[in-house]
Amino acid sequence: MKKIILLFAGFLLMICAENAYAQEGFGIKFGGNLATRDGGFDFYQPFLAYHFGFVYRTPIADQLLFQTEVAYSLQGYRFAGDSQFGFNYNYINVPLLFLYEFDNDFYAFMGPQVAYLLGVREVFGGVKTNPQVETRDIDFSLVGGFGMNFSENLSGDIRLIYGLSIFAGSDPAILNRFPNRVLQFGLNYYFAR
Repeated sequence: MKKIILLFAGFLLMICAENAYAQEGFGIKFGGNLATRDGGFDFYQPFLAYHFGFVYRTPIADQLLFQTEVAYSLQGYRFAGDSQFGFNYNYINVPLLFLYEFDNDFYAFMGPQVAYLLGVREVFGGVKTNPQVETRDIDFSLVGGFGMNFSENLSGDIRLIYGLSIFAGSDPAILNRFPNRVLQFGLNYYFAR
């Protein structure tokens, strides 16, 4: 919990210092996740989860913007045929996104993301336990998606988080077969733009 508070406090300090010089967009974000793993197997199925956090957007050039976020994200998977068994992974995601705004309030974006694993929970029949599994703390991903500005203060987007990292286990032949795959849909509310 201390790590989450320190990360959010650092992000807020960075934003406040930046806003002393210019008025860019700072706000909150929240939404849903459809999360799974890509293991090349048919026994993973996605499950519905959520994310929330902070977002900061600043112009770089005409119609080109930079956006960064610090967000908690519940990810993981369930086993096919038994949606009561699987794993929940708790991450702090920090994407660095480049946005291109079209003339009709739509925008497209892409960029890298680094995520820090806060913890793992095994889910079995609705009961959550702390398993003894081998995991990596850092997850690197590529992010891409589309969005729309509904007003000056409200936007929404849909994105694919395509994990690149070796995730868990000790067998090199299996390691690279378990990257994160997350389809996110969410809203961003900006306090100042």
